[in-house]
Amino acid sequence: MSVRLAVHSREEARLYLAVTPCARCNQGPHEVVELEPPPPLSEGDEFDLYLICAHCGADRREVFVLRSGPGTAATADSPTSINPSDEPSNVIDAPGWLTLYGVYIDASAAETMARRRRSLLIRAGECLAEALKFYGDGEQPPAAAAFDTRSRQAMERNPAAFARRRLIELRAKLPHAMGDGRGS
Repeated sequence: MSVRLAVHSREEARLYLAVTPCARCNQGPHEVVELEPPPPLSEGDEFDLYLICAHCGADRREVFVLRSGPGTAATADSPTSINPSDEPSNVIDAPGWLTLYGVYIDASAAETMARRRRSLLIRAGECLAEALKFYGDGEQPPAAAAFDTRSRQAMERNPAAFARRRLIELRAKLPHAMGDGRGS
């Protein structure tokens, strides 16, 4: 029986798989395989994602449960919504969100289509917003914002990279999706 990981959306589950190394080869990334359109989700629903490691080809199934937070179930099933609640992720820690930010920034630099580049930059900003959900009132994320030893070491080695002010400044330079509360 698989462990059911609580996520705020299908997209958060996919991003979790993008930053989680393969259990067999410790590489990755994982490619999510969906053979048919997924059914709509509601708070508490379980859903499976089938994945294949792009490095070694190992396949497995991960089981997730939707924990959308109060009043967010309608947008939690959106294919682009990461986490419509104010709660931080249960599966991707602050360093993981900064890793994803870097992935989207790198992908945007290589993208030649302006619309796709903008979309990647918007997603990079959303990753920074998810990281900031861990911070509370502090300038640095609390120790609980790192879910494993590797993440804790990253935060300890380079605290300037995790400074709230830096993340806010980086996000302010990026385009944003309409309706995200930051204007147009």
